[in-house]
Amino acid sequence: MRHLSDEDLLALVERATPHAHLDSCDRCATRHAELLCVVAELDIVHAEADTVFDDQRLLHQRTHILRRLDRNHGPARVLPFPAAMEGARSMHVLSAAGRRWVAAAAIGGVLVGIFSGRLLTHRSDRTPSEPIREARSVAVSRGIVPADLRGAGREEAILEEVDSVLAHPPVGELRAIDAITPAAR
Repeated sequence: MRHLSDEDLLALVERATPHAHLDSCDRCATRHAELLCVVAELDIVHAEADTVFDDQRLLHQRTHILRRLDRNHGPARVLPFPAAMEGARSMHVLSAAGRRWVAAAAIGGVLVGIFSGRLLTHRSDRTPSEPIREARSVAVSRGIVPADLRGAGREEAILEEVDSVLAHPPVGELRAIDAITPAAR
């Protein structure tokens, strides 16, 4: 046997009509009776609230609220939060001596960086070791010429290649973007 849901019972209470299932099912009849008691108690509480909060009292309360709002017609007050006040007090500002120490430490870090860079550069300027010399001599004997010793004609070819790449991008997606973008000439 299927029992009535809470929604079905509420609909029966609102319509105040009997249902055949309530006659045959004690459990649903008990729930229906409890729901009727709750609705009756709510009606009593509602009536008591209406007697306590009559129209004259509500009007008085409304005028009191409006008067208080009219009194505070100036700018709103800013209320400080306690946590913000504690944080402001705990903030420590460095004294002049402390600021000098920070500046000196920063300068020291810069100087250490400069001198260690110089030492590393100085070490790389030394003459190459024997295996590197052998590799260079083999490269020269095979006709491999370093880039800085090649002629100026090669530089011209590189510049032409760069110009052609810039004029017509090799990637298809970039060609599409280049086609819709006005070129600056």
